Amino acid sequence: MKRAGGFKGIKGLLVKDFKFFLQNKTLLGVLLMIEAVFFAMQGISGATFVMIYMMMGTGMLVLSTITMDEYDKNMAFLMTMPVSRKDYVLEKYVLSLLCVLFGWVMALLPCLLLKPDGMGKLLAQSLGILAVMVLLQMLALPAQLKFGGERGRVVLACIFAVAALAVVFAKKAGGRYMGPERMQTWAGRIGEAVYKMDMAETGCIAAVICVVCFAVSFWISKGIMEKKEF
Repeated sequence: MKRAGGFKGIKGLLVKDFKFFLQNKTLLGVLLMIEAVFFAMQGISGATFVMIYMMMGTGMLVLSTITMDEYDKNMAFLMTMPVSRKDYVLEKYVLSLLCVLFGWVMALLPCLLLKPDGMGKLLAQSLGILAVMVLLQMLALPAQLKFGGERGRVVLACIFAVAALAVVFAKKAGGRYMGPERMQTWAGRIGEAVYKMDMAETGCIAAVICVVCFAVSFWISKGIMEKKEF
């Protein structure tokens, strides 16, 4: 007999995970303390690094909840509750978006205080970084659900390594077949076009990327979860 899930089940899982965060509030405090120290040392020039750091840090908290759920057969207990496997996966994705957005806001607030007159371009840049961080989180969640703890992190590291090698290969191949000068000009035009985008254009592109990545990643994770045995 299929158990009822839906909104109440997802809400219950969110409450469970937020309580886990509160139990680990020291880690959140460390994230905020490092952010404050970095802004004190670098000022607004360190905004890009702080955004990446905060969003990656809060995203890792979500992956740690999956590790805790799988620890000592806790997942088998969760599946006896009125929560479907689809609900469990959806809750992790909702939690990921909330946590990454929290990290984004926590990085933007000091920028607003330090340089309120330059927030237009900075906000547009931050939306691009947010889209990249969401993409990374969408890669991390299926890997964590499939392989769990340490193996999941190893697989994720391998994915990033392959992506980096692909970028290097594309750069070398482009330089070889297009010529270094033409390749540099082409890359410069792309960079200039991205830099000239306003907040609305950047936001729309970021939103489309996030929605597509969310849908594909969720479909993969749901399939992984449905095949798991506890």
